[in-house]
Order: sequence, then structure tokens, then C-alpha cells
Amino acid sequence: MKIEVWSDQKVMSYLFCPYSFLLRVSNSEPIRGITSKYGIAIHDTIFEFWEHDFKDPSELSDFWWDYWDRIRKEELEKNPWRFRESEWKELGERGARILEDFYRKNVWKKERGKLITFRKLGANYEGLNLSVKFDEIFACDGEVHLVDYTTTRQHPKQVHKRLSTHPTILMMYVIFKKASHILFPDEEIGEIKVGKNMLYWNEEVLREVAEEDVKRFFSTLKGIDKKVRNDEFPPNFGPRCKRCYFFTAHWKSSRRDRTFLSKYGKPEVGYPLIFQQASS
Repeated sequence: MKIEVWSDQKVMSYLFCPYSFLLRVSNSEPIRGITSKYGIAIHDTIFEFWEHDFKDPSELSDFWWDYWDRIRKEELEKNPWRFRESEWKELGERGARILEDFYRKNVWKKERGKLITFRKLGANYEGLNLSVKFDEIFACDGEVHLVDYTTTRQHPKQVHKRLSTHPTILMMYVIFKKASHILFPDEEIGEIKVGKNMLYWNEEVLREVAEEDVKRFFSTLKGIDKKVRNDEFPPNFGPRCKRCYFFTAHWKSSRRDRTFLSKYGKPEVGYPLIFQQASS
């Protein structure tokens, strides 16, 4: 199997569980719950914030509730057995608070510096084709901030410790350095900081990237690419099957694909067979 372009999502999927990765690249569609749709909805609403002129936080909040109500109707129509009104309301109220805080803290960026939002960029690095979606690129006062939005409730201090090894962060850094002359043709790029906007906490976590971390990560990625090219997958599942979106969609232990099992090995007894469609 050859991966033409490595995105940060593919890398994260492989590190999470190689079989989840296998399903992703075979175009199998997972069953997503309202929690995962919540994160997508937050990103979509922030995109609208950058694209349009909302006069105050309440206008952005009103847009959010209209959007979130449409998702509620979709869930009631498609997955009524899984939909919980209390969960929808709780996530909606949390999202409204996050977006109002985001508005107050970021509205000034529209008028100061140079801002690029929700842009997918790619580059070739040491023989690997890479692609990452940048949620925000902001250049101001001699600095460039490369930001990935996240709705996780994990505390910013914990996230800051792991930024130097996070695939998305390192790939954003490498790709931006390759593409900076295209994005900012008339400006001299100063200090580059990469990080995450912790939307739940309304706080940006940024840090500089060390070249040693970049080299270490891409050495690991080259090893993964080689294994995938040679169809080398571990015989057992990862420890997080129950948290995988593909878990429900492809748990068909009564219809085992023997060809797939003989090729990639039989998992430990008791693990769900989540890769039913991967070999088709």
C-alpha cells in the first residue's frame, strides 16, 4: 500500500491504531456521534466568524445555535436511538460560551497584521508528501503564529508539554517553512511559533519548534511509511478500540474476512473485528 500524501490526520490515526488508519485510507466511513460533530461545528462557526462581519458576540452565538439546531434535526432523523437531548443542550451551551469568548479575544486580529485562516497547504519533505489544514496563520510584529484549534478540555499546561512531539504541530512548522515565501512574498519571516488554541479554556498555547524534534518525528514517519508500503501491520489491535469511531461501524465478528485475516494476522481473542470493509 502506497500513501501518496501523508496528512496529520493519517499520521495521528496510525499512531492511535494501525487498523483505524487502514480503514481511513480504504475510504470506510465511520459512524460519528454528536460529540465529534460538535468539534466540526465549532470549526465551521469560527470559519464564518473570520469570513463575515459579526457585530458582537451575541450575533456569533445566534449563528451557532441555528447551526447546532440543524445538527439536532439531522441526528433525530438519522440516529434517533443514539440522540440524547440533554447531551445536545449541554454541548450547545458549552459551544456558545466558547465562541463568545473566542470572539472577544480574537476580533482584533481582523484589523491588525496579516491573517490566513482555514487553508490546506502541502509540501515535500525528505521524500514524503505532506498536507495539513492550517486553522490560523497570523503574522504581526515580526512573529508568525501557526495555530490549530481544539475543543478538548485538557488543561493547557498538559498540552504545552507535548507540543514538541505532536504530529500536527511539527508538520505545520515544516510545511509553513517550505511555503512561507508564497504566503508572504513581500515580508521577511521572523520568529515562528506553533501551537494550539485551547477553545475550551480560551487560551493559546504556543512555543518554538526545535529542529531535533522535527528530525526525530520524521524519522518515525519514514519508518511508518516503509511499513505501510510493505503491508506490515501488527497482529493485534491497539488498546483504544472502544474509543474508535470505526468500532461500531465495523464490528462484525460473525462475518470474518478470512482473506484479510490471513494477510494481516489474527487479533487476540476478545478484540472486536473492526476492519470488515478494509479488504474490500
